[in-house]
Amino acid sequence: MDEGALPSNHLDRWNGRANLKLILSPNLDAVANVGYVTGRSYVDREGGGSAQSVLGGAIQSLPLLRNGPTRGFVGAPPEAILAAFTDYQDLDRFIGGINLNHRPFSWFSHRITAGTDVVHEENVGLVPRLAPELQAFFGRTGLGLKQVDVRNVTTVTADYAGTVTWNVSPRLTSNTSFGAQYYRNFIQFLTTRGDEFPAPGVTTVSSAAVITGAENSVENVTVGSYVQQQFGWNNRLFLTAAVRADDNSAFGQDFDFVVYPKFSASWVVSEEPFWPRSLIGAMKLRAAYGRSGQQPLAFSSLRTFTPTTGPGNRATVWPAFVGNPDLAPERGEEIELGFEASALAERLAFDVTYYHKRTKGAILRRAVAPSSGFAGNQFVNIGEVRNRGVELMLNATPIRAQRIKWNLGATLATNDNKITDMGGLPPIATGIFQQHRLGFPVAANFGRRVVSADIDATGRAINIMCDGGPDNGGQVVPCAQAPLVFLGRITPKYEGAVTTTLTLFDRLTLFAMVDFKDNYTVFDGNINNRCYSRRLCEDNLFPERDPIAAAQHQNGIYGQSVFQDMSFAKLRTISASYDVPGQWVRPFGASAGTVTLSARNLHTWTGYWGIDPENSGLERGDESFGINQGQMPMLSQVLLSIRLTL
Repeated sequence: MDEGALPSNHLDRWNGRANLKLILSPNLDAVANVGYVTGRSYVDREGGGSAQSVLGGAIQSLPLLRNGPTRGFVGAPPEAILAAFTDYQDLDRFIGGINLNHRPFSWFSHRITAGTDVVHEENVGLVPRLAPELQAFFGRTGLGLKQVDVRNVTTVTADYAGTVTWNVSPRLTSNTSFGAQYYRNFIQFLTTRGDEFPAPGVTTVSSAAVITGAENSVENVTVGSYVQQQFGWNNRLFLTAAVRADDNSAFGQDFDFVVYPKFSASWVVSEEPFWPRSLIGAMKLRAAYGRSGQQPLAFSSLRTFTPTTGPGNRATVWPAFVGNPDLAPERGEEIELGFEASALAERLAFDVTYYHKRTKGAILRRAVAPSSGFAGNQFVNIGEVRNRGVELMLNATPIRAQRIKWNLGATLATNDNKITDMGGLPPIATGIFQQHRLGFPVAANFGRRVVSADIDATGRAINIMCDGGPDNGGQVVPCAQAPLVFLGRITPKYEGAVTTTLTLFDRLTLFAMVDFKDNYTVFDGNINNRCYSRRLCEDNLFPERDPIAAAQHQNGIYGQSVFQDMSFAKLRTISASYDVPGQWVRPFGASAGTVTLSARNLHTWTGYWGIDPENSGLERGDESFGINQGQMPMLSQVLLSIRLTL
């Protein structure tokens, strides 16, 4: 059970899990596992810019109207929203699997794994027929509605893997692996909705005056196989080569299958006689090259038609999507270089990785010629994206004594992505002011950048000038003539964490972690609704404080004020764990025990003006976009747990 920040938000959930291992013979064993989760979670309706969200209504509130019927809130006061809207999700999930391991010979072993994951999910949104005093806030919605969205997901996996080991010589070992996988995912969507209940207390869909419904399903199947060969020399130099072939149901009918090769090498150079162990205790070098892929969305390669009503009210179809029989997966080619090392008697350890990935045949939408009889776009493999970055890990032990040990850790990951080819296509809009544009990050933010403005005696912005972009040599131009310019990427360029662990007397462990994300911007829907739509924000009421922001809000110029920097650092976790002495827990039938007190999400350091910068960065279908609007922030938590080993 978990209580949220609002009365409408709480969770009741039960889960259980069981594992069983059978030793059927000295060379055959079986492992079975089952898990089940069930429960209901009530959530606050997140409307952001509507009267249906407590948080959205509060963010857009106007104190000047506090004496009105809504008390300054947007649409309705919080108690009216809580009385009107009930939103909950019922979840039932079963997970089961079995694993057979067989070792018929000392040099050969193989295994078979099969499993299923079955999810039944019902999302219910209910508004009963409201009393007249509440109907005044919600209009026609106050007459009642109920919508039930059912999602049934069935996933089936099967995997076979075999391994042959062979000592070619005392120094040379061989390991050959091969296998095959099968994956099937089937999703069924059912939606039914009823509007306008005849009387209070009646809340079934079938009793509504207007009933609508829809049904849809998506199926995806992948079949793959692989073979891998590894050689080891003196247990310090390892060479690996592998190849994998995949076929997927989303591929175009004229595209058969895809092959992904892989090569890697690692060398434990510190095991060599020439290595100066007094300086660096351990050193492992590694390099890898491989190809991988991302399958298209289901049905994106198929020619489809939309059912509609034709002449004489007869059912007919209308061309919807032209499809692409040659549609292939996006194929990435990556090189990775790195090393692992330790020094100072293993008090200092670090791991460094550099990667460079180029995705070819990225799937983009291309406009379809009207003469084809189909409107809209077609998915085609014409894009190319470059990703590169560095991943760093550092672990240090400044103090290591008999009764005290202090450990420090840090991680840093960078990512720099850029579209290097769009097949001649112009910029493609992917969401709210995001675009795929040649030479820029994927789905980057674009808008007009206001560089100067003045405020006249009436409070209106005048003399508004904008960034003219590279085509104008960096000169400023009137904003009406200004192009859209780059205003930031929607994914962090830098992210990482810092941890510290202090262990006292081998029993008490103190832990803390701060993580961070940096250098990314998101479209702020809260600013948009307050400043652009309702003209209620401080920059509009006191324009002289920030003429540039006021100029954007007053004239509907979507510029830098609405694209907010979401960089932040967060005190994610602090905890204290105590290993209870055995004699304290033996009366309870246990051999050992641990008591842990922890707290999460305690503080956030950020320049973002809003509630929580972490509530941003969403993905919808094949379109990526970033937005922060009317969402409940991550709550601070304090947890006490007791673990006993029987």
